[in-house]
Amino acid sequence: MSERQGETAHAKLWKRQGKPSALASGKLGDLALEQGAGGRAFLVGDVKNAKLTGTSVAHLDVPADTQVSSLGRLAVDPVLMPGVRAGLERIGNAGKGFTKAEPTPRARTSQDPTDEDAAPVIVNSIATVTGEKITQTVTDTTSGTGKGSFSPALRAAGGTGKAPGKSGRTAQAADPNNPVDTDRWCSIPCNDVKALALQPTPNQVEWAVNMAIHGELRAKWIKQGGWRSGLGTVDPQNLFPPPTLKGKAGARIPAQESNLWQAEGGAIPGQMGNPQAAIAGFYGHKGEASEAYWKINWNLSDCGYGVGQVTDGMRLAGLAKPDETSLPPAKQKAVALDYSVNIAASMYILADKWNQVHTANQTLTVNNDDPSSTR
Repeated sequence: MSERQGETAHAKLWKRQGKPSALASGKLGDLALEQGAGGRAFLVGDVKNAKLTGTSVAHLDVPADTQVSSLGRLAVDPVLMPGVRAGLERIGNAGKGFTKAEPTPRARTSQDPTDEDAAPVIVNSIATVTGEKITQTVTDTTSGTGKGSFSPALRAAGGTGKAPGKSGRTAQAADPNNPVDTDRWCSIPCNDVKALALQPTPNQVEWAVNMAIHGELRAKWIKQGGWRSGLGTVDPQNLFPPPTLKGKAGARIPAQESNLWQAEGGAIPGQMGNPQAAIAGFYGHKGEASEAYWKINWNLSDCGYGVGQVTDGMRLAGLAKPDETSLPPAKQKAVALDYSVNIAASMYILADKWNQVHTANQTLTVNNDDPSSTR
């Protein structure tokens, strides 16, 4: 565990009895404690007064803001999207060397990850054992003629809809040098700079939910272009018209949200990030033990995306479950990347559950059969 006292940070070890013992100290912000696999832990940053003998804590000579691998062999610097990097550079250079008007934002850099002219994403890391510095550029996964394809390496299985095997691998195996999972079963991959989701604010989610339950989540109320430019014209309830509820006439789904994130948890509101697809669900992990957790089982992927954790129809074509049909690629992309479309699609999940208990011989009545008062 770590503690903060004034301008000094203290790392301490607690063994479930007695008082915690001091491991090290350092200037606040210059010292961090990272968790590894198998009970390991790593001290990173400018460490002072280290007392690590006899513990499972190791000191890595890397900056405090790096992310450390589970075995401590690689430390990765924070990755900034091109637009964020350009913004920080402009802030840092504000007022320095001014000779003429600044170029237009497009001339400086593009913040649109779908723009052909956007600067590449750079990943800097260090091998902690050798001290070797590594620089990598995230590869563009789309070609000039294949923009409509999520993964040119994947080919759908035959028309039977059956999976190509328990391994989950198609004829072409994944490229070990490509951060995008080209052998995945879920429609939208992680780590693809041209398939990023905007993390909405809670107010944006609440607005979209309130509009959706009244059938007004339409294109006329939504700002087009910008981060949505790769999705065409976004009209959520044209793609997913409000579902009809059985039972009481004029009934509607109540406004309720249990999840406010469209992108992964590490993305703050207003920032782009990987689509929010539960890690275990995307990779088909089983169990919490490290060996089982790190094994990928593509055939077990449930592919729940975004605010509503929309699962049905979100596998790639040819890899759908026996009782589902994959959505068209354009709908899958919109559901995974746009919170408003995701909310429109998630209404079908709630409507289906309500309608199941309003079929012949299995009708259940709660709160005068008014779904708007049922939570």
